[in-house]
Amino acid sequence: MRGEGGSQFNWGYQYSTSAFSIATQHIRRDRGFGNLALYDQNYYYDNTTSNTQPIASLSRNTDQYSLSFTLGDYGTVGAAWIGVRSFDNSKTELLNLSWSKSLWGSSSLYVSGSHDKERGDWTLAMAIQIPLGERDNATLSLEKSPDYGNTQRVNYSHAMPSDGGFSWNVSLGRQSEGDSYQQGTLGWRNNNVEMQGGMYGYTDMRTWWGEMMGSLVLMDNELLAANKINDAFVVVSTGGQPDIPVSYENQPVGKTNKNGYLLVSGVSSYYPATYSINTLNLPADTSIAQTEQRVALRRRSGYLVEFPMQQERVANVILHDEQGHALPVTSQVSREGKPTAVVGYDGIAWIENLDESNLLTVRLPDGSRCTASFTLTPNPQHKLQTYGPLTCRRSN
Repeated sequence: MRGEGGSQFNWGYQYSTSAFSIATQHIRRDRGFGNLALYDQNYYYDNTTSNTQPIASLSRNTDQYSLSFTLGDYGTVGAAWIGVRSFDNSKTELLNLSWSKSLWGSSSLYVSGSHDKERGDWTLAMAIQIPLGERDNATLSLEKSPDYGNTQRVNYSHAMPSDGGFSWNVSLGRQSEGDSYQQGTLGWRNNNVEMQGGMYGYTDMRTWWGEMMGSLVLMDNELLAANKINDAFVVVSTGGQPDIPVSYENQPVGKTNKNGYLLVSGVSSYYPATYSINTLNLPADTSIAQTEQRVALRRRSGYLVEFPMQQERVANVILHDEQGHALPVTSQVSREGKPTAVVGYDGIAWIENLDESNLLTVRLPDGSRCTASFTLTPNPQHKLQTYGPLTCRRSN
């Protein structure tokens, strides 16, 4: 960074069982090592040596050791020691002791104390977390520190539903040796965009912020909007049919738009996921070859999953004999060059692939034959039509 080079070495070890766990972590850095957190930091200049040094820098050494024990019904206790040494040889050594325990329901209690060896003081904290339903959570905490005195905080949060909706978070903090702190966040998400905004700060100095995140995809000459795409995406096409429910891994993700498309943005790459459609809302004269497909995608790629649909001329036809009685069940309805249909109860036959004008030849169970004909009427709304009763006249 800025023409300088450096290196960082990081190593550690962790061992865990159901009764205890131990861990250690170590970091060593050269002075020239930098990262994005330091990129915009100002430098000061030493006029006597013409050296430049950053006003802020990373630590030279960091060492951390931790140990925790599970005490069954009495909770969990832990201890940690952290040592940090900077490039000017100043150091910080912290000892942290903690205890946590599950209370009623899914609520929990946490107590901790941190000792700063260099300053010779303690910071004490206690917090209780209380879930309120499936998405709401409240946290109450008390803290005593040398810099801010006694602090009381209350936090209430509502998590956003996985299929979209609202989320919010409100936090209030009162300090005996400082201004009160307030923080609030409101978020909203649907299939096309996610928005968040809020405020944080003290009574006389507040910061307001907001953001909007989403994606635009152009595929198959259709421009679609969706939430932020972090991995891969799929565009589902239903051949122009609107309002068709689509599921990803058996979970509903939305309905196709007026042109028959839906963008699925939260797709995991390299996993053969299942995409399916619900055909209950399809018009009666629509046929489809398949309702489910399984596709695996590369990372940072997209794919068009098509469910081709075809409009067919279909209808229920009610057939009666010359005496006005329904034709017998299992009578065979044939047309030239078309599949044979079967007469069901009440003389009703389901006939597909109809023409404008249709001549039906019916063979009754006793071997006799009769004929009937009808002409299709316009059906712009693609609803199931019924023709008849038609009189099937016996052949001479």
